[in-house]
Amino acid sequence: MSDVKKTDISDSEWKVMQILWKKSPQTLGEIAVDLGDSVTWDKTTINTLLRRLMKKKAVSYVEARYYKYYPLVTEKECLKEEMNEILNKLFYSSPKKLMVTLVENENFTDEDLSELQKLLNNIKNRGEKDE
Repeated sequence: MSDVKKTDISDSEWKVMQILWKKSPQTLGEIAVDLGDSVTWDKTTINTLLRRLMKKKAVSYVEARYYKYYPLVTEKECLKEEMNEILNKLFYSSPKKLMVTLVENENFTDEDLSELQKLLNNIKNRGEKDE
């Protein structure tokens, strides 16, 4: 795992990381195409974001005819770090408060509920095995 604290990644940098997590390595031009109309940035802005991400050790590149960028941290690592920040900041480090808020404010399909039940059962079974 990289030294970067995932929450140090700005919202704009997250957009670039999401492109690289989907497909990498990619050139600056490919990243710009993949970002498409979701942003109004020119290549200079994207290049600045890539340099910042390299400084944070979240992205690196291989040299070819053009630099090809790739992530040094996984999406799962970053999401976990972000979730921990949200949990600590908004829910007083209580997963239960987070889940209650989510359940009370979301419309779940039967399929969603079935999948969530399986996840909860797996968590419960892991706890029973540890005893």
